[in-house]
Amino acid sequence: MAPPITRRTSTSQQLPSASQTSATSHSSSRPHGSPQQAATTHPEHNREIMTELKSMFTQFSTEFHFKFDKVISDLSEMKNDVAAMKVTINDLETSASDTSTRISTLESEKIPEIEHSIDSLRMELEDKLVAQEIHLRKQNLLFYGIPSQPNEDVHEVLTDTVSKLLDISTEEATGIPYVNIHRLPRKRSTNQAGNSSTTDAPDPIIARFVRMSDRDRILRAFEQPRLPQQPRETSGNLPATRQVTVRTDLPPRMKRERGRLATVAYDLRKNRHLKTRISIQGTKVLLMTKKPDDPSGNWKQWSE
Repeated sequence: MAPPITRRTSTSQQLPSASQTSATSHSSSRPHGSPQQAATTHPEHNREIMTELKSMFTQFSTEFHFKFDKVISDLSEMKNDVAAMKVTINDLETSASDTSTRISTLESEKIPEIEHSIDSLRMELEDKLVAQEIHLRKQNLLFYGIPSQPNEDVHEVLTDTVSKLLDISTEEATGIPYVNIHRLPRKRSTNQAGNSSTTDAPDPIIARFVRMSDRDRILRAFEQPRLPQQPRETSGNLPATRQVTVRTDLPPRMKRERGRLATVAYDLRKNRHLKTRISIQGTKVLLMTKKPDDPSGNWKQWSE
């Protein structure tokens, strides 16, 4: 059996060189990358990060302070606005209170004064109008209680009445001139059935005189004590005798007041046995009374 053949290698092939060993050991013991390079680049990177962070923080701080200052400024402006609004509200409240006081003063003092002035002025104007109407009516006389007949001649009827009232002849009474003579239709009342009802009193006669002297003569004759008129022919349901009443022509307001006072005067004569007469003073209608046994004979105004 042949002995094994031993391969021998040269020393140069088996053992690496010192430089190779040194290089190999050196390369195997170092990590990837150079330690010197890592040592030099890491702090710089951190500084860059810190610088960037510092810059960001500075920018954030600047923006924050700016916005915060703006918020503070806005809050300050809002505070000033609120204070101004409070002042305005206080002024409005003061003004409202002053206005309320003025309104209360107007309601309690001024308005009644104004209403009183208006009422006084209205009454003054009404009195002036009434006085003017009295002047326009002063030549008129109203004759109540003269019976009416169909197709009558009112001028002839009035002439006959005036002749008896003045106790003068018919010819003399016919000579009294008139502007106009006619009957005034009375107001017709309506009953519950809706039908118009009339009274048995004839419509009054209104006469406008040419001369005031004739008008005053007839009025004075009526106001003097007189005897009832003699019976005369009448028609319809009129009574055979009737007391003729002569009145001055007045505006409607005064005429209504005179009619009311005439009713009061009738009650005073009947129940209290007083003498009465109705007097016209300016635009006022007054009821005058006196006792029959009063020696002074002074008339006194009746107050209700």
